[in-house]
Amino acid sequence: DPDSTEWELAIDYGDGTTSMQTTLYAEGNIDLAHVYVEDGTYTLTVTLNDNEGGETSDAMLVTVANVPPMVNVGEDQAVNVNETVSMNATYSDAGIQDTHTATINWGDGNSGPATVTPTGSGSGTVSAQHVYTSTGNFMAEVCVTDSDNGTGCDSINVNVGGGFPST
Repeated sequence: DPDSTEWELAIDYGDGTTSMQTTLYAEGNIDLAHVYVEDGTYTLTVTLNDNEGGETSDAMLVTVANVPPMVNVGEDQAVNVNETVSMNATYSDAGIQDTHTATINWGDGNSGPATVTPTGSGSGTVSAQHVYTSTGNFMAEVCVTDSDNGTGCDSINVNVGGGFPST
């Protein structure tokens, strides 16, 4: 608009977040940067008003895909038969509003749920304990599933040595 020296730009990101910008430029590109914290489809609406009373608006759909959690189990472990091994993993998830569940496959035919403790902003810890009753190398895998059914996994090798049998 060559007649207007000031524009006001209203941005509605469709997720409850809005922004207002004022510019003194008569033409040019508008750079938008926004982080959506949950997957879904959002209507992004941009409305431009000039200081002469003119207004224009345009909208587009933004589709945000779910990202599965990232899981870190840590280092391989070594224990003796009938000793308790503790699994302490961490996870992070871009979907900071997601809730999480976890399971552990111990690699010896046993598996089950684990304790999930959120630590904030899409991250947390996973913990569980297990006793191996035979020697061998076992691949223990921790999987964390978010409330949008995205699953991330990580595994370690657990070397179970002879030790002493329990009585």
